[in-house]
Amino acid sequence: MFAILKKAANSYIHTFKGLSQEVWKLAGVLLINRSGMMVLPFLSIYVIEILGWSKFQAGIITSCYGLGSLTGAYFGGILTDKIGEFKTMIMSLILSGVCFISLGFLTEFYSLCALMFITVTFADFFRPASFSLLAKITEKHNVTRGISLIRMAINLGIAIGPAVGGFFAATIGYFWLFAFDGGTCLLAALFMFIAFKPKESFKPKPKELTKGKSPFADAYFMGFMFVNILNLIVFFQILNVVPVYFREVLLLSESQIGWFFTINGLIIVVFEMPIIYILEEKKYAFIPLLIGMVMIGVSFLSFHLAFISGFLAVSLYTLLTTFGEIINFPFINTIALKRSNEDNRGAYMGATAMLFSVAFILAPLLGLPIVEMIGYDIYWTICFVVCILATFVGYYIKNKMETDGVAFAT
Repeated sequence: MFAILKKAANSYIHTFKGLSQEVWKLAGVLLINRSGMMVLPFLSIYVIEILGWSKFQAGIITSCYGLGSLTGAYFGGILTDKIGEFKTMIMSLILSGVCFISLGFLTEFYSLCALMFITVTFADFFRPASFSLLAKITEKHNVTRGISLIRMAINLGIAIGPAVGGFFAATIGYFWLFAFDGGTCLLAALFMFIAFKPKESFKPKPKELTKGKSPFADAYFMGFMFVNILNLIVFFQILNVVPVYFREVLLLSESQIGWFFTINGLIIVVFEMPIIYILEEKKYAFIPLLIGMVMIGVSFLSFHLAFISGFLAVSLYTLLTTFGEIINFPFINTIALKRSNEDNRGAYMGATAMLFSVAFILAPLLGLPIVEMIGYDIYWTICFVVCILATFVGYYIKNKMETDGVAFAT
């Protein structure tokens, strides 16, 4: 048994050998930054319980977060091309750090909405710049493994942040969630300034214009995007409705809610790489994505078991939604890559990045305000139905894409 575990551990570690020091440094920046992700998991609870506002207002503020994410991703790409990755990332970390700290002082609705939008816009300048930098500091045959390392750093940070944030919220107050979130942004900026130096290779280079079909003119791909938006709107209730349900109905403390997010992140860190490796070896792509949709939908039915045991309901939800995410999310990009070609790959990947931001904007608007009208039990069933419908439509689109020249293993 020990020999088997040792062999498995060695195989897991071997996955990350050969990556450059710069990639590990970038992973370190993201780990520090994401370890401070404390505001988002508790944002709805903060707005409802501490500020005393309605669920509708909580949904609006969370939507401002999503709108800022969409805006930041768009303008971050433009900034990266104009001033380079290093300057864009440093600016993003410093400005968002100052803004996160400032958020803790606001108690007026419109001011909080505006600053939330500005803060996340600055914060998400970082995303396109970081992946552009990753492509420059990673050898071509190591790009996929470099992305996997970055994902691990992000999820490990997310595993740490909410647990610490829950402790802060329960003991010394919510203000310190904003302060620590901002502080880790500034700390990440300092680490990056020390670890990286602006190199000639970091500077933007002129690009040749290429021609290719726009993803927005690709009917089947747009259908694929729509299906995933439905699924992601349901999934992102993990950041909107679910924490409030834990607090109001299951009576969990902030610390317990923080540990839920920690366990979610740790499961991803431990299991995602081996699972994706096996699925990629078998050349699976679309079917795992659809199975992940079903698992995410079924996870919400787990809450109907809360009358038997709240622990049972939370445990089933955690396992189903986390493993659903593991086998769903990575293949969204894989399918986009398969659908694109060298001339339009950037446009397809940009559209895929926007997919998450759009879903993040819509999720709170279709979450807490609806729960306030129909209640949690009916809402969980609706979430399940939406995912199942998305799965059936997704299977139809898979078949259409295959007849259109894009083959996926079954």
